[in-house]
Amino acid sequence: MTDFNESEKWIAITSIMKTSETVKKLPKEMVDYLFINLRREEAPHLTDDDVKNIEKQIMKTADEVKTMCFKSATKFLGKGDIVEAIKQLTGIVGEEKANTIKKLFGDREK
Repeated sequence: MTDFNESEKWIAITSIMKTSETVKKLPKEMVDYLFINLRREEAPHLTDDDVKNIEKQIMKTADEVKTMCFKSATKFLGKGDIVEAIKQLTGIVGEEKANTIKKLFGDREK
């Protein structure tokens, strides 16, 4: 098995740091410091633009995965439970993102 390249490492590092319950409890300044050190040690050749691009791609992928999961869940639940599914989704991803997903289903929630 080969090692990750710098971009792949940074994707993994960013994903881990953004989802870790332990990291979420740390002060923002400490998290920023950890990111700086991790970048120096694990991805020193990535530019600021590379790092921003990776973060955008991660966020886009996360939104796409959430949408796919919700679509699958609503198919599984059936139309009768879509109101409850959207209510739960809103609690998880927030109203703005839930509204984006609601548009995919039109007025079926009523």
